[in-house]
Amino acid sequence: VGSGRETYHYVRALIRRDGVTQKTWDLMNKLLEGDGLTSEWALRASLVKAEMLAIDGQSAPAMELLTKMIKNARQNNFQRVLPLALIQRAQLRLDRGDPSGAYADAKESLALYRALGWKRWEPDLYEIRAQCLGRQGHYIEALQTWQEAYQMCESLKLHHRSLHMLLGIAALELRTGNKDALKLAWARIDAFVGAHPDL
Repeated sequence: VGSGRETYHYVRALIRRDGVTQKTWDLMNKLLEGDGLTSEWALRASLVKAEMLAIDGQSAPAMELLTKMIKNARQNNFQRVLPLALIQRAQLRLDRGDPSGAYADAKESLALYRALGWKRWEPDLYEIRAQCLGRQGHYIEALQTWQEAYQMCESLKLHHRSLHMLLGIAALELRTGNKDALKLAWARIDAFVGAHPDL
């Protein structure tokens, strides 16, 4: 498949297209066993492996690997990889029923991304924070965070993500049982879809 970096990108593309398969596992294991990657790229490859483990339902090994990689990134000052590892662990912690741990990881990741001047991941981190707050029963703060995530997506012209945030707001209103607010949320969604027929 070529160099280590090319294999890394190829595996990621295969996962997006086909999901986790024996082929992706074989490529990933070969990639991590070889010496064609720098330390930072090996760390990136390990993050993909953690994602593969999580997709395969092996959340405990995925969590163990992510925690190890985060420690590695801190020790080696891999500033570009650390926030990515934190957002990945935040999502896994949320999936495993640990909203407080997920919130802490998302908060740290957001601070690191802002220090780097990267805005692309801010809406995703706000989404995780909104989900954490909602699961902890902090509905007003959760709703405000969903709204902020929506505004961020609109400012970045990520309209498909904007719709996702509006759906998050509707799901939260459904959880709270506020029928009037839920009706308004769905009216916003209908209006948004009408204004963006290409979605």
